Amino acid sequence: MNYVSKFILIISLIAFISACKTSGDKQAILLFDPAEGHYAVTQPNAPNSFVDIGSALEWRKDQCVLHQSAFDGGAKVEDFITGEKVEASEATYVSGTSTKTPGGHNIIAFKDRGAAEKFISQQGRGKILRLDELLDLK
Repeated sequence: MNYVSKFILIISLIAFISACKTSGDKQAILLFDPAEGHYAVTQPNAPNSFVDIGSALEWRKDQCVLHQSAFDGGAKVEDFITGEKVEASEATYVSGTSTKTPGGHNIIAFKDRGAAEKFISQQGRGKILRLDELLDLK
């Protein structure tokens, strides 16, 4: 690799990393009260906790690929029934029910699909989604 190619590569990397700064204007969606219910989203080894799933997805869409990838691989959601922490990528999500969440996005998570299906049956409405489907919606 010649000098010019190395220089261009270094400048490109610096530009990519510089573009990966977190915006400070999203602080309102980061605050939550754990006593409000089982809606929160947390990230291990990161300061961000979100009031509900939709708020976390709003934050994620404004991030660079590096932060999005870290979120996708490390975020945990709370099971709506038990409050147990579940990997966001492994959870089953439900939207379209009468359940209201603190951030107003009304998306809830379940550890297993069977519990989500039972909840929808009890509600008489709702839709099951995977994380990748939620990411396509937001």
